[in-house]
Amino acid sequence: MVSDELIVVASPEFLSKVKGCVMEQLATMSLLTDQHPRVITDYPCWEEFFEYFSIPYVQPLSITEYSQQWMVLQAASEGEGVALVKRSLVKQDILKGSLVQIGKNEIKLETGYHLVYPEQLRNDPIVTAFENWILHCVAE
Repeated sequence: MVSDELIVVASPEFLSKVKGCVMEQLATMSLLTDQHPRVITDYPCWEEFFEYFSIPYVQPLSITEYSQQWMVLQAASEGEGVALVKRSLVKQDILKGSLVQIGKNEIKLETGYHLVYPEQLRNDPIVTAFENWILHCVAE
């Protein structure tokens, strides 16, 4: 139904302290993530992000892991580091200016959001209306 991408974000305050190109320094910064890369197959972690975009890095990276993505967003908003997060979850924060997308790099996720219902409800007007409403909300 709806796909998503991973993007890199940070607070304006955090970025104001960075001198030079953020993407070139990304691997040396405090990196924020949640447990998705450990529990979901094919969910990229920071190392995979760096490799995907050919960004050099040296282990160990400074990664703080939170149990939930909302905690990652809170930490990023408070200036604790740079977060690798789903675009759908930070769209409003970016529009409000509390978070800023760093660069244009994004990784399309294999996972997404799906509406599941019994086959016999395929043409049900209530299900169709609900599906259309969700798609409308996501498009905004």
